[in-house]
This record gives sequence, structure tokens and C-alpha cells, in this order.
Amino acid sequence: MKKRRLSAVFVLAAAVMALGFFSGCAEKRVEGGELCVGIASEVTGEFGYGQWETTGADRVVRALVDGGSPVCRSETGEYSVDTRYAESLKSEYLADGSKVFTVELRDDICWSDGEKITAENYVAAILLFSGNAAKAAGASGVPGCYYAGAEEYAESGVFSGVRLEDKYVFSVTVAAEHLPYYWELSYIDVLPLDTELWIPEGTVISSDTGGSSFSPAITDEVFAKSIVNARFAAGPRRSVGPYSYGGVSDNMAVLELNPNYRAVSEDQTPVIERLLFVETDGTAAAVENGIADIVIGVENAYAAAESLSQTGKFGFSAYGADTLTELLFQCDFGPTQFAEVRRAAAWLCDRQTMAERLAGKGASVPEDMFTPALSTAAGASSESFARNQDRARETLVENGWVLNAAGQAYTSGVRYKLVTREDAEGCIDTVVLADGRILMPLRLRVACNENSGHSLFVSDLAHAASSVGMEVVSASIGAKELSDRLERNSMDGIGYAVPLYNAFIVETGVEKKGDLAYRWTDDWRLISEACNPSYFYDEELDRISMQLSFGAEKPEEFYALLNEYSGRWAAAVPELPICRAAVCDVYSNVLRGYSASDTRDFARAVLSAWVNPEMA
Repeated sequence: MKKRRLSAVFVLAAAVMALGFFSGCAEKRVEGGELCVGIASEVTGEFGYGQWETTGADRVVRALVDGGSPVCRSETGEYSVDTRYAESLKSEYLADGSKVFTVELRDDICWSDGEKITAENYVAAILLFSGNAAKAAGASGVPGCYYAGAEEYAESGVFSGVRLEDKYVFSVTVAAEHLPYYWELSYIDVLPLDTELWIPEGTVISSDTGGSSFSPAITDEVFAKSIVNARFAAGPRRSVGPYSYGGVSDNMAVLELNPNYRAVSEDQTPVIERLLFVETDGTAAAVENGIADIVIGVENAYAAAESLSQTGKFGFSAYGADTLTELLFQCDFGPTQFAEVRRAAAWLCDRQTMAERLAGKGASVPEDMFTPALSTAAGASSESFARNQDRARETLVENGWVLNAAGQAYTSGVRYKLVTREDAEGCIDTVVLADGRILMPLRLRVACNENSGHSLFVSDLAHAASSVGMEVVSASIGAKELSDRLERNSMDGIGYAVPLYNAFIVETGVEKKGDLAYRWTDDWRLISEACNPSYFYDEELDRISMQLSFGAEKPEEFYALLNEYSGRWAAAVPELPICRAAVCDVYSNVLRGYSASDTRDFARAVLSAWVNPEMA
């Protein structure tokens, strides 16, 4: 492969570092050129309209080729009508509590080849991916699974909750059990289907007052074959997004500029003619050695990227990973059932120092589980925990950890607390004195993955804890055992159902929109599905989290609730975020105008960028 020296400008997220010497703010955008994009996975071509879980390169490509939904999502997770594709949206409740959403599309939406898109393309997508053949192939069925008549559709072939009203109008009826919902517009987040690719020839859509169906009736076997052929089609494919998939050439996936793309704004109108995706080793070396012009999503690369940028030939952009490392307490037994103990443990954590040791240079220390954009919009009121052994000690004393193992006044060693029989339930370390008093030692068992390096954090915590009379016992265990212990999964042995560890160091997703429904449920059926791994039962926190999803109607109501949630959550400390790793996009200095961040990924940032023809 011929080596190129193309690149892009990435401004560091959240003002971590502004590399203005490449940004060229006053430069005029130049059309044309191509960019070779390196990513640590292969483009397989499995895009599937988001119905299948695509990862790595496929996910990035899909974000560039998909488009046309009548709704769009903001950086804080809110949905609104996307006027690029929808002329209007009307909704009304029916007597049974269901809600009809009627979408009138614009009459000038086109595929990348210029053919018009109509309401039939949207209805076809719903019918296909809600059908038996697609679901048997592993399709998610979203959002059709939320519509009235979804279950009956599997049997009758007629979807009563979906109607083709006119050439550019379709409607869906969301079932009553899924309402109200703050993000209800997500129920009409439907992409138009390329029926020529996905639907057997000769198939049309029939629609009347009873609903919609494919006609003539087609067997699941025929549909299954059609789905496989379309899902794994080698290309090219037409699209609605900014680029169309052109297939694979010289072991590179090729994306061509879509001339009919409807941009959000002038500065979001793509001008780079061609994007070439190549699989790399996932390090910055691919750019340094000229294999790619930019590598995206590189982990543990902040220090290397920073060093490269100092040569003046390269630059980089850093932003937070989609996951963070947290200390997850289990709050229904032992010392960690007391909020004061959890708070004391939080005061003993040196997150600021340990973040870089655990997640590398550039790692941040979040104060809540949300994206920075969501925290800012909500005015999140979470408390900032920095190591303070005096605060930890005072908190423990106030909560009654003032005795020794003999029930006398504490002087040194491990602290004990006088507890009730109910408090002692499930704790294997309690001591019963001759006079009948029950004492609980301040002993926390903390488990982490043996291959993660998290034991460094636990060791540091244990050292600090010993100075205030708290004993921290570290356990480095395998991933499967950690999962079974965390979820108390008795399927692998009845012993796992008995709680053993008071806390776990785990990786968890960053909450991007505030949908926290059932996060703090006391419903054991949902808990068995890992809805509340903290086993923290707080009626008020549960109420607020449910109101966020099912009670708030306006943004001001939602953010007021989210602020209230943050305060309650911080006071209870059922979990403590430790660090969030920095992910880097590393590039040479040919691309101009590129700015990536937590809320502006590659698929969005590349739309504003252009190639410097003098350096291509």
C-alpha cells in the first residue's frame, strides 16, 4: 500500500489540550481528497440498520452511512424532530392509553443514487425487523417491539400498530404499557430500509385500517435468506448518511461521499471525497509509520500521542472512554450496609493519584456516572470525594464505630460497632459477647479482576484504611467468579448466592441520557437480571429514578429530578466512580478543522474536516 501523510486536527475534549497550531480556524475548507482511517478491527460490512450489535470499525462505518430518522438525539440524550427528514410529527393518546405518532416526511429525501425515499421505506423496515425471520436471526426488533400488535404480528403477519397512511406519511401506535416515557420520541427512531436490497422482488406493502403487512405473504424461510444476503452484502450500498459504502478495495473498506446528504449545517457538510478504513494494531505507530493517516479510538496512548505531537508533525485528540472504573458497594449486609461506612471508604480513596496508574495518562476522575454534558445540563450536585482520613475517621465515630473486639472503647486496631441481630444478618465476621451484645468489625472484603491491575487501587485503599481502624481485605479473582459473586449467581453453585464481598472494582458504562429506571429496584425478579447490583434499597432514590423515565414531561422537570437524584445518590454512595480512561485519535498534520470530544465522535467530527491538498 502506498504510504500517505494525511491527517486531521483534533482538539482535546473538555479543554484537556488545545492543539491550535494545526486547527487553522481561519482557513477555507477545501473539497476533495481522501483520508485513510486506521482502527483496531476489520470492517466486515455487517451494518444491519442497528438491529445487530456491531462493534469496532463496523459501528463507525454504520454511523457514517446510516441516516434518515425522523428524530435526532442531542448530546444530552434528548430527542427532537429532525426537520431534514420530517415535515411534521403529530401525536395523540387513544382511549386505551396507547399513543399514535403520525410522521409526515419531506418529499425530497433521496438515497445516495438520487432515488426518492417514501414512507414505504420506513414501514418496510418496521415490518421486516419485527418479523419472525429477523428475530430468529438475532435482530433486536426495536422499535417495533414497543408497538401495539407486536405479539400478534408474529402469528398473523399483519401489524396493527403500523400504518402506511400516504406516500409520505406513516403512523405507529405505541402500546400503553410503554407509556409515558420521557424519551418517547425514540419509539419513532426508524431508518428507511433499502427495499431493493432487503426485500424479495415483487413484495409490496398492504395497509388499511387493520394495519400493515407484506403482500403477497412470504414464508419465513424466504425472508431469512433475503436477510442474510442483505446483512452480509459485500457492497456497494446506497445510503442516506454522509457517505455510502463502496465495498472493499486493496484490503480497505471504501466510503464515498454522498452527494445527496442533508447536512445539519454548512460547517457539518462533508467535503472529504473518500474515506478508506484499514485494520491496524490499535496503536499510534500506524500513523507514525505512514500506514494510516489517522488512527481512532486508541486506548492507553495519551503519553505516546503527546510525545508525537511535540514533533510538530502529528497531533491528537483525547476524550473519555465509554466506560469507567468504579468501586461498587453491596449495601444489604456487613459494614457497607451503613452509608457512613461507604462515605468513609470514599474519603479514603486516593482517586486523583490512582487514576493515572489504573487508566493511564489523561484519565479523568468523574464525580458521577454521567457524561460531562449530562452532568453540566443537570447541574449535578454530587459530592467530590478526595482522600481525607480525618473526615473518614470522624464519619466512622459518628456512626458508632467506637469499640474494640471486647466491646470496650476503641484505641487501636480494627474498629467494631454494636449492632442489632437484623444488622448482623449475612455478616460472617460478627462477634457475640458473653453479655449478648453483637459486635460487627469494620472489615471490608473487596474483590477485583485478577487480570485488571485493580488490586493496586485496593492495596492503596487498604493502607489508608488501616490508619482509621478499617480493615480492607483484597481478593483478586477470575472474571467469571467476580461476575457470579457480584450477581450472586447460584446457577454455578449455591454458595454464590450467599454474599461474601462488600465491594467490587468493576467496569461499567457511562450513563449518556439519564435513563435510570429500575436501577434501584427492590423487585427480586429484576435484581436477578442485574438491575440493582448494589442491592441498595432506597425508596426515594428508586422513586426519583423512575420519575426520570416515566414521570418527567418537560426538560426542566427532567433536569430538576436529575439534580435531586445526584444529591441523593452522592449522600448514599452506593457506588463510587474511580476513573475514566482517555481514548485518543492520533493523526498527521494534513487534515484541518477536525475537533473531537466526548459528545462529538469521529463520525460527526470528520464532517467538518478537510484535507490540506499541499500536504496530501
